[in-house]
Amino acid sequence: MLMSAVKAKDDAIPLFGEGSRCVHIHNIEISNRTRDQKEIVSAIQGNWFETVLYVGAVRGSKTTVDHQFTACEVIHLPNGSAQRGSILKKITGFRAWGNAVEELLKGTRVDVIHAHSLPTLPLAIRLKKLTGCKVVYDCHELETEVQILNSFTKPIYKRLERKHIFQCDSVVTVSDSIADWYANAYGIKRPYIVRPVPDTSWQKLEPVVDLRGRFGVPKDRPLFIYQGILNQTIINLLIAAWDKVAPDRHIVFMGFGAGKPTVEEAAHAKPNIHFIPAVAPEDLLRYTAGADAGFDYRDPSNLSWRYTIPNKVMEYWTAGIPLVTDGIGVELDRIIKQTGAGWCVDRNAETLSTWVNSVSLQEIAQAAERTRVFAKTLSWQHEADEMRKAYEEALGKP
Repeated sequence: MLMSAVKAKDDAIPLFGEGSRCVHIHNIEISNRTRDQKEIVSAIQGNWFETVLYVGAVRGSKTTVDHQFTACEVIHLPNGSAQRGSILKKITGFRAWGNAVEELLKGTRVDVIHAHSLPTLPLAIRLKKLTGCKVVYDCHELETEVQILNSFTKPIYKRLERKHIFQCDSVVTVSDSIADWYANAYGIKRPYIVRPVPDTSWQKLEPVVDLRGRFGVPKDRPLFIYQGILNQTIINLLIAAWDKVAPDRHIVFMGFGAGKPTVEEAAHAKPNIHFIPAVAPEDLLRYTAGADAGFDYRDPSNLSWRYTIPNKVMEYWTAGIPLVTDGIGVELDRIIKQTGAGWCVDRNAETLSTWVNSVSLQEIAQAAERTRVFAKTLSWQHEADEMRKAYEEALGKP
């Protein structure tokens, strides 16, 4: 039985009317999706809908219900596709999750389904037919070019997106390059752009965590950071570079993912490599601001990575620290050239170690000042306004 979601805080009539409901669907847990959280918080704080519901997925066989997240009811349904096994088993598990979502929403009022990934888009369109709701498709990446796809799954993704995107009432994505790609590939209206800018109303910048004090790094020595998902390929690159980096140049790895064991081993072996497990989203900026500069490298063969703006990069810039990347990312290269908020350094261990050894604290401080100037132009409120416009278009509001 569907439990009613918690009413938005504002007692005034919601923007989209009394009784209005927005349902977010994503085949993942909300705790892992800062973007989803920010969009939900904005909808509640802005009193856009009377109720907001998040239906996610969880490993195992138990449904969980949480009323504590920002006045939004969160329901996680079992997701068999998250379990290990054959591709057929994963597909069967995902279909079972989708059927459970349909059963959950059957017979209830739904004004908007906010689909947070391509795998959830066919389900969103089915729910549109079932409930008469509108569909907002939120492309967190260039969905048909994400890294996890292979020669078998990529054609399936492409067929699914082409089949269903024309039935969406509004489309949202994260960067200009991806918006242009979608408009050109499908001949649709250019999607709204909601960049992954942190929401500093709850993702606090202060007090800054003293990483130098924690790891004994002198103030006159540079401290770098790589945070977020610990991608194994990038971890291998940075650790290989640090094999040739001077011992007074430090790096902190912070996060979770496949590369965690490699990082922990390197941190144990080298005094200038450090590790911090993933921290809560509301604390991430405070930790990030404790470093001097942050790394982000892209897979040059992956079109989605080249076109997107990663969460971690916006977190670096919002925290006031410059970016070190390879110039492969179209959006990142453009922003660095326009603002000076970082450097483009070729993606190989030899070049990278040479650069780390040669860059001075003065150069880093100058780039940090340019970054702080650029950061003043970043505002989640602007991004939230774009999200609201996407809802307005979907619901036919002027």
